[in-house]
Amino acid sequence: MKISLSTQSPSSLAADLAVAVLDSGVNLFEADDSRLGQALRRAQEGFRQEKYRRELFQTFDDSENVKALLVFSTSLSKSFDLAENVKIAAAKALSYAADYGLSRVAFLLNHPEGARHAGNAG
Repeated sequence: MKISLSTQSPSSLAADLAVAVLDSGVNLFEADDSRLGQALRRAQEGFRQEKYRRELFQTFDDSENVKALLVFSTSLSKSFDLAENVKIAAAKALSYAADYGLSRVAFLLNHPEGARHAGNAG
């Protein structure tokens, strides 16, 4: 399994599984106008509206650079700080990747604040 930490925009990302962590206080990634970026914005809105509670897993067409998106929210993990939540999300993401046969995993940390948490995801 190949793991990468991405500081690229979602449109230039090539991975089997893209992973994002949503936190109400800190933005770890920036969404662009790509299909992945649009899915990230929809996920953010869905978590804000409480349609989703803890995590969201979404697949894309085989023609896309990214095959699946996994978004975690820290909203239900108040007992852990953001660094610990990123570590937990990384462990869960690797489990998802193994379960679904996704060998290239990229953590979306392309916001300046996200780069500070790269060590927690890797």
